[in-house]
Amino acid sequence: GSSFKFKTGTATCSIRGTDGIVGVTKNGQSVGSLNSGAMDMEQDGQKVSIGANQFVAFRKGKAPVVGEAKNAGDPEL
Repeated sequence: GSSFKFKTGTATCSIRGTDGIVGVTKNGQSVGSLNSGAMDMEQDGQKVSIGANQFVAFRKGKAPVVGEAKNAGDPEL
């Protein structure tokens, strides 16, 4: 029932009941992926919501990529 919100230099994330990862690529673009739960992620005015077994990758000047992956949320992804 609770949520947690944090900000990086490039993104804001709201997470709820999650197991996953959030990070930033070498070129400063935010990425996130989840094993379970839900997350809203925003960068440069673009907001994306993902759920279990999904990932999001933001790209400069382009729409974010959202996809499904059984191993989403695995730190080795």
